[in-house]
Amino acid sequence: TMKIIDFHAAHERFTYDALLSKGSRHDSQALVFPEVIELAPARMKDARELLDQLREKGFDVEEFSEDSIIVRAVPAILSESSVKAFMLDLLESDATGPLSAREKRVAARIACHASKRANDHLTRLDMQTIVDRALSGKYELTCPHGRPFLYSMSRVEFEKLFRR
Repeated sequence: TMKIIDFHAAHERFTYDALLSKGSRHDSQALVFPEVIELAPARMKDARELLDQLREKGFDVEEFSEDSIIVRAVPAILSESSVKAFMLDLLESDATGPLSAREKRVAARIACHASKRANDHLTRLDMQTIVDRALSGKYELTCPHGRPFLYSMSRVEFEKLFRR
């Protein structure tokens, strides 16, 4: 049997689970230049509702004016991501609702932005770690959005691809 792993979706799952684990500490990375993000009134309301969840995950973020927020630090795992793109994506993802749903939504968006993507460089250690975790049986085999990341293909199915 051949196993095929969607590395981005698998990495998302592992990051998401770590973000939601009880007692996990989330290191922050200060931004050299704090980012002020202007928001439409509806998005500003959503941002206000998410400030506590964002702080719990390692953001230094607060209301800057009636139509903007300022981000001074982000979770260390997001240090290479665009802060503005992340915040706009999060706020577009309907992150309101019950507290537990908001926490999961924030964790899912962080995991998505922090995870390895197509064309990202993966070291042999990165690959081996993801494979080991994916096959460990300790994780749900879907990304936080519900897409599977581990596919199995029998020899017969594989040979059919090549019309054998």
